[in-house]
Amino acid sequence: MAPATTVAPATTVAPATTVAPATTTVVPPLTEYLLPTVPGGDTTFCQLLAIPAPLDTDVVRVGFPRPTKNAPAEGTVRYALVLVDFPDAPGTQDEIGPTHESTDLVSAYYHSISDGRLTITWVKSDEFVRVSQPSTSYDPTVGNPGGSTNGWGVILSEEIIALADEIMDFSDVFGVFFYTAAAAPYEAAIGPGGWSYFTTMDFSLFTTDEGPLASAYGMTSSQRVRDEPWATWAHEIGHTLGLADLYVRPDPSSFGTDEYSPMGHWVLMASQSGATKSMGAWNRWLLGWLTPEQIYCAPPVPLTNAEVTLQPLVRSGDGYKAVIIPINDHKAVVAESRRPEGVDVNMGGEGGVLVYTVDTSIGHMQGTQKVQIPDGRDPGPHSYGAWPDALLAVGDRLTVEGTTIEVLQTGDYDRIRISKAAMN
Repeated sequence: MAPATTVAPATTVAPATTVAPATTTVVPPLTEYLLPTVPGGDTTFCQLLAIPAPLDTDVVRVGFPRPTKNAPAEGTVRYALVLVDFPDAPGTQDEIGPTHESTDLVSAYYHSISDGRLTITWVKSDEFVRVSQPSTSYDPTVGNPGGSTNGWGVILSEEIIALADEIMDFSDVFGVFFYTAAAAPYEAAIGPGGWSYFTTMDFSLFTTDEGPLASAYGMTSSQRVRDEPWATWAHEIGHTLGLADLYVRPDPSSFGTDEYSPMGHWVLMASQSGATKSMGAWNRWLLGWLTPEQIYCAPPVPLTNAEVTLQPLVRSGDGYKAVIIPINDHKAVVAESRRPEGVDVNMGGEGGVLVYTVDTSIGHMQGTQKVQIPDGRDPGPHSYGAWPDALLAVGDRLTVEGTTIEVLQTGDYDRIRISKAAMN
């Protein structure tokens, strides 16, 4: 008899379950300019006044109205470049060509960011002017008007201008820039911060055969500035146009490492040494380089899910270049579209929406503009070396001052959604 065979019980196999793949919403690129879903308000509400009211003698402002005694922001403005060396620090011939080219970059920069409204021209020296004393003999805090101990370098500027006046024509020149020979030591009078003087009160301080000069700026000995002198000169010309420094200097009389920038490197008037060199939308609005037709001024009523399309700030063309959302009579939230093109070509990445606040109740070197960072991101220290990861991409949103901004779509343009309460 055959032995019994043990049969394993049948195994019941559960039927296969079909799992639907995760759905990823793909937002198509924005290739056409779309009108806002809610009309903008009167743009005069977005011309925040400087508070307290500016004096007629103020040379820089953070709010409206723009100074009237500064260099004009439209038309043609002429500056002078003087090459300077010292008995102990002679200049070299091979410095002249690149220095002249740097002034050409300044002119191209302002033509670009002003959309052709401002033309910068130059009178340039073709040889070094040698001053009488060694580079370490000049004290930039001595001889200033009113006995000021700021590092204006008035005595040195006066000597250079008198020497340059013998070989240069200063006709119609608003201000002068001094390029100091690269051989000048770090310990020279120019130091790490250079020297500068600008006033709307007394245009007779620096005189030439052709007339007075309003401003004088001496190149710093800092290597990071010498690597891109054009950016520093562009920054300083911004002051002659009436723009304030956007970094914070706790001690306005000193140049030191305690400075920091609430705007990071995102705009030229916060830092000229960063990857982006743009002039932000607020400053362009203040100078008249953005027209009312290019500003979406949020109306002073509550908004829910208002959608606005932004033309990238660096590009020419019609459409809104900025959204300005007034919070009260001196504070606003600004949103603008940034791209790694033109003056921002070294920015890297794909671009996105930059959001920052403007406070016109504080001023020069007090941090009047502050970049806003989406939740969950580490901006790092707000210093010259920082590069805050501030751009909003599709799906990103942030809330600041009771206003929520969300990026809906990107491509040739950026489209954002705004929700806000009424103005305070």
